[in-house]
Amino acid sequence: MRNELGVLALAALVVAGCAAGQGKPATDAVAEQEPAPPATAEELPGRAFTATSVTEEGKPRALVAGTELTVEFGLDGGLGAAAGCNQMVGQVTATADTLDLPETLVSTLKACDEARTAQDTWLTGLLTADPGWRLEGSRLTLTSGDTTIELDDTTEPNPPLAGTSWTVANLDVGAPEGLAPAKPVTLTFGADTVEIDTGCNTGTAGYTTTATTIRFEPPTLTRMGCDPPVMAVEQALVSALTGEVRHQVRETRLTIAHPDGVSLDADRNPR
Repeated sequence: MRNELGVLALAALVVAGCAAGQGKPATDAVAEQEPAPPATAEELPGRAFTATSVTEEGKPRALVAGTELTVEFGLDGGLGAAAGCNQMVGQVTATADTLDLPETLVSTLKACDEARTAQDTWLTGLLTADPGWRLEGSRLTLTSGDTTIELDDTTEPNPPLAGTSWTVANLDVGAPEGLAPAKPVTLTFGADTVEIDTGCNTGTAGYTTTATTIRFEPPTLTRMGCDPPVMAVEQALVSALTGEVRHQVRETRLTIAHPDGVSLDADRNPR
């Protein structure tokens, strides 16, 4: 009897050990399948997307031959779009679920054939109907009614800043009117340091970049006092050049946007 009880006890331990061994991978598997947190609206500015597919009522909608559909989010809160003919722009507010645009978009006035013009009109109607959006990694999905547009991230990396010099044209501090510097305000980028002239004081800040961001070390400036308007510009400039910011270079215009809401536009100086 004792031998039989010993065998039964051993068997029970073996079964329990197997069950315990099988349970842990199952827990790991559940953890591995947890969905990534949804993208937030803060991840859209500075990125450009090109459509890879369009469906209406569950069926593919072909774009006009030789055209592509693009959407670009500016750092200034603007959205630019094109569907093969004209360029359309408007200020966009991205909520958690929708892209809210004005009822009328500003558009270039290039004359195109009937098919391209109709495609422009179709895209304008979709964007001004406050489409839903979802961003998963590099894939952006726009939905409006029975229409779904799938787009891939085609953002071009910003060119290197080292060796460039810029004059600040405008500082946006969230007020109805931005700050226009009365005196030249310049940024001159070296390999890892930017020289700053605020129009009053001068100094430097270390920096590093990625394709779409700049991380500034706290600027070190001289301490001369100037007229209040000049100091207001300096204060806004220092705020825009502190910590990690998004940046965008388009031809001869540099835009820097701080997550606190301060931003600047600067024009490239001739070499």
